[in-house]
Amino acid sequence: MLAVLGVLGIACPLGDVSAGVAGHLVLDRATVELGALMFAGYPGYSPADVQFPDVSDPGGADVGEMPVVHSADDMRALVTRLRLVLEDPRQLLSGAVIDLAVDALSNTCWDPTKVVVPGLTGVRYPTDL
Repeated sequence: MLAVLGVLGIACPLGDVSAGVAGHLVLDRATVELGALMFAGYPGYSPADVQFPDVSDPGGADVGEMPVVHSADDMRALVTRLRLVLEDPRQLLSGAVIDLAVDALSNTCWDPTKVVVPGLTGVRYPTDL
């Protein structure tokens, strides 16, 4: 880790302990920058008090919490949730969809074969590869 931090120009005068802390800071920052690159054009993370913001308005720039998803076809909200997971260190990847998955399972009497999976259900993928 010290070699990686040295290449990045980060000094760790306290040895391995500060190298570990600095390493986490570098990795956290890397995911923030990755989110901005991968999901440019979608609302980014900005700490706020708004719970379940609505990102259906294309003019919205940032969110502080997971946005509300209006349907399984609401790709703007779903992709914004993925970007939020990358940029907000409090979030886990599973958190981007767990509320939707539980609601969908509950609405289908817990039958996973009836659950609509955004980006997969109804999409025909080539089988002759």
